[in-house]
Amino acid sequence: MTKLILTVFVLTIFFAADAQQIVKLTGEKKPVTVQNLTANADGSVSYTLNGKRWTAPAFSFDYARVPMPPEIKAADKVFADRNFVKAEKLYQIEYEKYKNLGWGIYCITGWAKTLDKLGRVEEALKQLERIRFITSTDPYVKKDEITAKQLYIDLLIKIKDYEAAAVMAESLLVSDDDSVVFLAFERKGDIALFRKDKKKAVREYLQACFLVTDHPRRPEVLYKATVLLKALKDKRWTRFASLLKKQYPNSVYAKKI
Repeated sequence: MTKLILTVFVLTIFFAADAQQIVKLTGEKKPVTVQNLTANADGSVSYTLNGKRWTAPAFSFDYARVPMPPEIKAADKVFADRNFVKAEKLYQIEYEKYKNLGWGIYCITGWAKTLDKLGRVEEALKQLERIRFITSTDPYVKKDEITAKQLYIDLLIKIKDYEAAAVMAESLLVSDDDSVVFLAFERKGDIALFRKDKKKAVREYLQACFLVTDHPRRPEVLYKATVLLKALKDKRWTRFASLLKKQYPNSVYAKKI
């Protein structure tokens, strides 16, 4: 019961923080909660704090963030409805409006996804290339940055630029988020497989599985490693097949092996 109350308390704090307008001024230890936060054309942001209106010039603040704007939610809905032409335009518009308010990378990612759906992969990659030049210490934006990089990797694989994809996947291994590390190793395995290096693919898949044991994709990745070992006539495949069946007896992958 105590654990449940603590979990609810932590989640309440998390979502409350997510719903606030905040500014983190350079040199200050923590962000401050503000009202009426807006971005200006010169890169500055203006806000109300303690009843007074303030403006923080560009480069005088580490980050600023507003809750997800309704316009971005609308763009997501249009994308979900598969109206990709309209979604592309909306993400472009909202990027310009909210790039300095915590939603720049999110909009770039949405924009890139629409371009991919429209068959314009090279253009999508050009948009995602911009994330290399965007830095933020905002923990919420960090999550969006990881999502953008994962999409970047997938699109690089799609155009068979395996070298660039491998470099980007490698950069994700320093993450302190286990799920990100798992996906990075999985993508490294996929890249090795596309390069017809089955042994390396097995190593990458197994690293993902044994470093992160609670990821929802673990049964599938363990299956991929097992199938490759069998194809390589490596007797260890039976050991991993047994492990898959023992740990995930109801998994579709345990039944396929």
